[in-house]
Amino acid sequence: MIKLRLFCLLVLLVALLGGCGVASNDDREAKGGPVEQDVNLRYMIWDRNQEPAYKQIISKFNEANPRIKVDIQVVPWGSYWEKLMTEIAGGTAPDVFWGYIPRVPSLADKKALLPITAYIKLDGLDLGRLNASLVKGFQYKGEQYGIPKDWDALGVFYNKEMLKEAGYNHYPQGLSWNTRDGGTFVEFLQKLTIDANGKHPNENGFDPKNIVQFGFNYTDRGEWDPGDLAGFAASNDADILVDGQFQPQDRLLDTMQFLHDLIFKYHVSPAFTDVKMQGSDQMFLAKQTALWITGSWQMIPVKNKAEFEWGIEPFPTGPNNKRAVRINGLADHIYAQTKHKEEAWKFVSFINSQVGQDILGKTGTVFPMNQASISRFIAYYKDLGVDPSVFIDEFNGDTVIMPITKNYTEWVQVWFKIMALIYSGEMDLKTGLGNLVKEGNPIAK
Repeated sequence: MIKLRLFCLLVLLVALLGGCGVASNDDREAKGGPVEQDVNLRYMIWDRNQEPAYKQIISKFNEANPRIKVDIQVVPWGSYWEKLMTEIAGGTAPDVFWGYIPRVPSLADKKALLPITAYIKLDGLDLGRLNASLVKGFQYKGEQYGIPKDWDALGVFYNKEMLKEAGYNHYPQGLSWNTRDGGTFVEFLQKLTIDANGKHPNENGFDPKNIVQFGFNYTDRGEWDPGDLAGFAASNDADILVDGQFQPQDRLLDTMQFLHDLIFKYHVSPAFTDVKMQGSDQMFLAKQTALWITGSWQMIPVKNKAEFEWGIEPFPTGPNNKRAVRINGLADHIYAQTKHKEEAWKFVSFINSQVGQDILGKTGTVFPMNQASISRFIAYYKDLGVDPSVFIDEFNGDTVIMPITKNYTEWVQVWFKIMALIYSGEMDLKTGLGNLVKEGNPIAK
């Protein structure tokens, strides 16, 4: 009898404890959803200059989502893609990382990117308010893999003092180039190009082997980038890639010949080897080149380092008075194998929110994709005495995005190798482009 009473008391005690809330995690999930736990996301980018703004964004994100921690990692461009591909192969890639339009097909085919089409629909995001070309650039086989969050464009940076020395009180308007005689653009560049004896390329006695000042520098990053060529090509109604393959159509050949002639016929631009050795930015800052085609990201470096007055003008028009400008934009990719898909999406969408976009704009970090935030970017630069409106005008005009192909990482290495040979004078244009078809196109299939 006593044993029976003890047993009943034990049963009653267990029941009371259960009623007081001592329950398993399974019971909690059944009653109130999953147990909240802290989540750590790793976020990889390649630009140290943008890190401060993203730390501000992360701080604001943490305020709204205290259980989601974001650790930012900066890996310089030169080693970014190698590190990323190595980590993807090992299944250890960052939860979220910066994406670049030309590499979307390869990464998607490797199943490295999480499709976000369903997330966009569920949250009711309107991508129609964004630049259609950039949105499409992050699409592949019917899926969206990123939302463009910023943009940049190429413009002509120029040294005002060198123009004055050449007799120009202001930058000439209406400059155009053509593939016959170079056009008014080449005439302008010849007046800005000087050899050691003070002669210009269109004067008798000019020494092309002893140039001390070039009128123009086209190569931006020490590489003959296909994206930088895209604007020139589109201005001549040409495409670098057709269905992901390099096809040297007549207009593209004419365009590339024109850029080749700037170096070896008109002598107004340095050969690739000179730019590679010295750096395009250093040549401009050292007053070795009067004009430099580069992007909006160079406004702060030039502002901080230039010891001369400078300005920014739009691309010259091409044949038939057409001007097309290469634009680019970054998006954040979510790693397909992340264990925190929902949290990663929260972070990615926050960067594209008004709060995130305003931070990118008011810090002058990059042109925000959100139109309502661009005014903050403009105000930041105008306070510094720099007018970025040229890029906005170009962005709202005829634009073209980076060339896209499968296996871009491997394909572009072939491109870099051959372009370096062509534009350093070590290989003729026709042979080089033939080699690009033979070596590059099989990779891009």
